[in-house]
Amino acid sequence: AKKGKAAKEEKPAKKAKKDDDAPKYSRADAFGEALMSGKKDKKTIAQLIEREIALISRFVSLLQQEQDTLKHARIAELPALTAEKSALVEQLNTLEGERLLAIGVTPNERAPLAMEAWLKNNPGERLVAERWQKLLELARQAKNTHLINARLLDMHARQTTELLAALTRQVENPALYGASGQTMPTSGSRIIDSA
Repeated sequence: AKKGKAAKEEKPAKKAKKDDDAPKYSRADAFGEALMSGKKDKKTIAQLIEREIALISRFVSLLQQEQDTLKHARIAELPALTAEKSALVEQLNTLEGERLLAIGVTPNERAPLAMEAWLKNNPGERLVAERWQKLLELARQAKNTHLINARLLDMHARQTTELLAALTRQVENPALYGASGQTMPTSGSRIIDSA
């Protein structure tokens, strides 16, 4: 009887050890496992795209804030906006990687038309297709707003350069006026010109 009781006690110990040895999986591992088994969780793909839509909507909002800042020459606000934009871009890139992995594209492939190909092979996925179109529309809006902001920033940089050049020339060649009130040519020597 003791042997039977001891044998029963050993089994739970093995089971506990088995749970401890179970590998921990990341989200990427779960996607990879689903791909290897041939299963593609279409709900997950739709959810990933929905998360991308939320992030890119926030990105477009930041671009519009940046545009307003540039239009009103509140240049001091730009570094904070730029930092926030950079963080969103990193998050967007991470989600894009997860989505591509979910549709069967390895991170090294980065096929540009992978999503369109996936949708073509999965024509019944209307929710995914609708969300994908919304994401593309927001991406176009972000691109257009970014181009406008780049032009505004270039305009500010050009104006600043011109202003600095004008101020630098003014310091180098201060205007001197004669008795008639007209500017006089300078010789380059302050002593001679001031006499």
